[in-house]
Amino acid sequence: MKPKLLVLLTLAGMFNVAVAQTFTTKTTDIKVEGNSTMHKWSSTVSRSVFTGNIEVKDNAVTAINSAVLKVNVKDIKSDKDSDQMDSRTYKALNADQFPVITYEFGKTKSLTRKGNDFVAVTDGKLTIAGVTKNTTMTVTLTPLANGDLKIKGSDKVLFTNHGLKAPSFVAGALKVDNEVDVIFDLTVKK
Repeated sequence: MKPKLLVLLTLAGMFNVAVAQTFTTKTTDIKVEGNSTMHKWSSTVSRSVFTGNIEVKDNAVTAINSAVLKVNVKDIKSDKDSDQMDSRTYKALNADQFPVITYEFGKTKSLTRKGNDFVAVTDGKLTIAGVTKNTTMTVTLTPLANGDLKIKGSDKVLFTNHGLKAPSFVAGALKVDNEVDVIFDLTVKK
């Protein structure tokens, strides 16, 4: 082996460089929760598609370069097996014309370590029913021993921010509140 090549290989091995890795969905746990004039309600998202480029070094998240999360509106199902709630949700979200909800990461405002977790305050864009709005979220990223990454967080979403009316029932006597909480717990893999 040539001496110069040997020196380069030795130097490369001395530095533990953060490597950007592409992650995709492994498991999805997304809840949508809200209130109505009658009671609290919740729905679960059964599937999502995540793709992201995240830098991990020594089991530490050092940067988020990109991330996109997509959810098909018709994968949102009421936790009470209510076909009536589901159909009203799909109608309210204009699912036939805009079948996908998309979150696209924009930038990291801060990234701090808390034990084994990495807490990122992020800016991004949320698109619902064809209307895109800026959103800021706090997201917790946890590197797992097998190389996977757990991503948890939540966001408050207003129907009216996306030009939508919240679902209603019984000729408007029962109305869902304008604000809903979206709580997500994803595991992504390389």
